[in-house]
Amino acid sequence: MMTILYFFTILIMISGSFYPAFALDTSQTCDTIILPPHWPSSHIYITDTNESSPYIPLTDHTTIFHDDDVWNTSTQPRDVHVTLTIQDQDTGQQVFNQTQSLQMKACSGPESVKWRFVPTQIADYHANLSDNRGTVGMIFYSMLDATKSQTVSSPLEQLRFGIDSHNVVCKQDLQLVIKSEDGFPACVTKQTAQILVERGWGTFGESSLVNSDIHGKNGTLSGTVVLAGGPASLAGPKTNYEVDVYAVDGITLVGKTFSDANAHYTMQLPAGNYTVYVPDYPDKQTHFVSVFPDENTIFNIVYGTGYK
Repeated sequence: MMTILYFFTILIMISGSFYPAFALDTSQTCDTIILPPHWPSSHIYITDTNESSPYIPLTDHTTIFHDDDVWNTSTQPRDVHVTLTIQDQDTGQQVFNQTQSLQMKACSGPESVKWRFVPTQIADYHANLSDNRGTVGMIFYSMLDATKSQTVSSPLEQLRFGIDSHNVVCKQDLQLVIKSEDGFPACVTKQTAQILVERGWGTFGESSLVNSDIHGKNGTLSGTVVLAGGPASLAGPKTNYEVDVYAVDGITLVGKTFSDANAHYTMQLPAGNYTVYVPDYPDKQTHFVSVFPDENTIFNIVYGTGYK
């Protein structure tokens, strides 16, 4: 029998302004005698669901984040808000953001709060915990559990755990689709996902794009440009119209082209989800389109009335 040992490191980072942070809370602070002189290790740590520690987070398994050092440093009773954010250091994407609130008496503590986090892939993570006293950081990583069968929670349960809808993980052979109307995640078969996206019901989730055969392949986005509003003399097909395609964040420009002499445009893009803005009065319209590998997605742009 071969025994495999895993070694890991958890790094706690404290900002330089941490210790005097009590004075930032209010001009009337509690007697410093009742407050802890420094941040104890209980301010942020992780366990499994059985409260076992030390613990290495496993993909698709629930990790519990603990803060047993919540204080109200004010001379007035109030709600103390404690926020945990987690960023995937490999992609730079924030994958968790959740705030807990505690009703606390004046100059009281410590109290405890917990968060449930489910890492969806093997990665290095950076967690930040912030409250009325400051911010403390923690670096950790997740690994694949090679000794146990992997269990995947339902999309609704993952949302409750604080997972962003675009990062929900589906069971094997299912793909993630995000409903356009309300951003709700759904795990469906590959064939159903294709139909839903083509009909405009939703777009592929990021986890589906990364884990499926869609990732790394290109497709085509094309269509015609027509001006439907304004003076009749100006209405009709439009040439030399600039078509800008943005990432799903609506900010990052990923593609640009112009309509040709026939008011037609086309561009090659990696398969995935994109944002296209259409001029309209009084405001622009926002549309989400999905590009499929080795396929042509038709997106016609119509001034004034939006997409047809």
